[in-house]
Amino acid sequence: MLLYRHHTSGDVIDFAQASGHWRYVEEDRHPSVSALSVAYRRGDPIPGTYTVEDQRMYCMYWTPENVLVLHMPDQRRHALFRRGADEELQDLRQGLRVELAATPGRSGYNTLRISGADGHAIHQLTYHALPYALLYGADFSYNDRILADWDFFEGLKDAIEDLADRLPG
Repeated sequence: MLLYRHHTSGDVIDFAQASGHWRYVEEDRHPSVSALSVAYRRGDPIPGTYTVEDQRMYCMYWTPENVLVLHMPDQRRHALFRRGADEELQDLRQGLRVELAATPGRSGYNTLRISGADGHAIHQLTYHALPYALLYGADFSYNDRILADWDFFEGLKDAIEDLADRLPG
């Protein structure tokens, strides 16, 4: 499966879901990346995105089975949502929560916290978010770009919130 590096919309890799192994794809050998949010890339030639923080890779992508997955550096996969044959959206998070906030006492840093249904953290990452905010601030293109287009973890949070708002009922 092809994934693109989130903040560059380039650096396309061929990613093996089962093993987590990957390799770069030459620029002239992959389709161009659209500005479409990962929440809506199901069926797209490049159905997901990745980032590298602290030398660890995080990926978010749609599987061929129409499941949006968060793939963690330790190879754990968290199913987030599924699109059924009738296009109905199903919540697969089973209480999984993704929280993102400014890190107290560390200007320009954010902390990602992923917790299970019991509320206990199953993953936490503090990362330097300022470079992504600067890229966003320097984007003078004529489209409706948002911080989530630059910052993978903002994109993750936004995709979850957007799809959760679209759940039936």
